[in-house]
Amino acid sequence: MRRKETIRLSRLSTGYWGKHHTVRVAADIEASLYGGELTCLLGANGAGKSTLLRTLSASQPPVSGEIWIGEKRLAEYADKELAKLVGIVLTERCDVENLTVEELVGMGRTPYTGFWGTLRKEDKQIVSEAIGQVGIAKLSGRMVQTLSDGERQKVMISKALAQQTPIILLDEPTAFLDFSSKVEVMRLLRSLAHDLGKTVFLSTHDLELALQIADKLWLMNAQGIVTGTPEDLSLSGTLETFFTHEGIVFDPHAGLFRIAFDYVQNVRLVGEGYRYDMVRKALRRQGIRAGHEVCSLSYIDAGSLETDSFVWHPESGEEVSFETIGDMLDYIVPVLTL
Repeated sequence: MRRKETIRLSRLSTGYWGKHHTVRVAADIEASLYGGELTCLLGANGAGKSTLLRTLSASQPPVSGEIWIGEKRLAEYADKELAKLVGIVLTERCDVENLTVEELVGMGRTPYTGFWGTLRKEDKQIVSEAIGQVGIAKLSGRMVQTLSDGERQKVMISKALAQQTPIILLDEPTAFLDFSSKVEVMRLLRSLAHDLGKTVFLSTHDLELALQIADKLWLMNAQGIVTGTPEDLSLSGTLETFFTHEGIVFDPHAGLFRIAFDYVQNVRLVGEGYRYDMVRKALRRQGIRAGHEVCSLSYIDAGSLETDSFVWHPESGEEVSFETIGDMLDYIVPVLTL
């Protein structure tokens, strides 16, 4: 089933106004966002990711071009009307104090509560549901300043959910989080898109996570934006060329990037499964290219899952067994890299 287009950018140019001239950051962007999809915006520092997000949220005007939300231009929406369409989660740390989690999430109801911000019964129900959707019900009564960075980020996402907008924009939502929290937040955002039909659009520097979890990628540089699924961008060669940098190589089979090592020696590696992969990874880190395809008289047997040891078969002399990869490296690396 074709997803519904929620935001369309037509020949959009973003930037800001200096004292004497306009600084154009990105030009002639043609792209669309869709409901039910998690889209990640990737690009180097200074590429204009934050500027684009501010422009999409109407925090700053475009230099030229149009942004359409539904059937209307962004500029045609009144502030209160837009607040019911677009929720925003910024990258800055949430330094709110003397509020409980429930009270902070309740601030997401501001577009609906009027001047005094008094929550009605139905508002409180929506707040409770937003807290439950993010899985932070046990934090409801906690003071915000007592939370970890990961917990605070979930609270801000919950606040955006309480706002009941079909579109959620996030600027670096995993910036201050440890790896497990990054994964948790990205999985949460993906489920909000897929399960609730939200349009979730975020900027990030977490390339590996984005490649694994995003439905669509927007790749941004000085030349503009290229969009597509991670797999299509991989097959076309766009990912590889977009992130070309010394010391980084793209693995087209995995669709991911890895560190490029300078190899000083080769050795044949036999075996199978996870043990084979781990030995090859360890040797690669030491500057030794290893694999079934490598030809050498000496070789290493990584064995299989049922094997208890790793075995070195030198060109001459007796084979040597090792219980761990670390022990094997200590013995073999000096021999191979002399």
